[in-house]
Amino acid sequence: AAKAEQRRALVRARRNGIRVVNAFEGYAYDYGMRVGDKLTKVDGMPLADSMTVEEVRNRLRGEPGTFVEVSFLREGVEGEMSVKIPRTVVQVSDVKLATLLGKAEDGIGYVSLSGFNANAGREVRNAILGLQRLTEDATGGSGSLQGLILDLRSNPGGLLNSAVDVASLLVPSGSDIVSAQGRGFPGVLYRSTAEPILSPNTKLAVLVNGQTASAA
Repeated sequence: AAKAEQRRALVRARRNGIRVVNAFEGYAYDYGMRVGDKLTKVDGMPLADSMTVEEVRNRLRGEPGTFVEVSFLREGVEGEMSVKIPRTVVQVSDVKLATLLGKAEDGIGYVSLSGFNANAGREVRNAILGLQRLTEDATGGSGSLQGLILDLRSNPGGLLNSAVDVASLLVPSGSDIVSAQGRGFPGVLYRSTAEPILSPNTKLAVLVNGQTASAA
């Protein structure tokens, strides 16, 4: 029964093919690719049903400045489509969305953080400062950020130092943030050493779910 299920899963995978799961703005999205597109060729070479994601990824990669032609099928569109995309070093932002919820003068901010890469602390800092400026502009300088929702749902984690950087923006200086200990090396305690940019009067809510993990 297990082998039969494996065979069925393989058939389904081959039928579904290699599909786009994220098309970044400023890159593939701007050239016409969309989530769900099924890749069929790379530089005119057909993709075999047996190819893995890693094998397709290696075909797509190359020297920055060179071009790659990607052919694909899209549900609801007849025929094969092709786009020519310049290869470049893609820097993906961890902050996916930073906005004010409801009336701007109410000062309720929302920041969606998808990971903890090297620049996560700086990105969250800039996002919070931007929300504070928007609130001040909406109130003629008399209001401030009253609440902040930090959305960590489906955040798989990342660099521990970056998680500490983000936490340091939100907690009082001198706060213990996290400790790490393992076999063969002494325990390490990470403590906030900077003043937070979030006022102690600002209410903070953190959203998590079953896919929030690791450094998150």
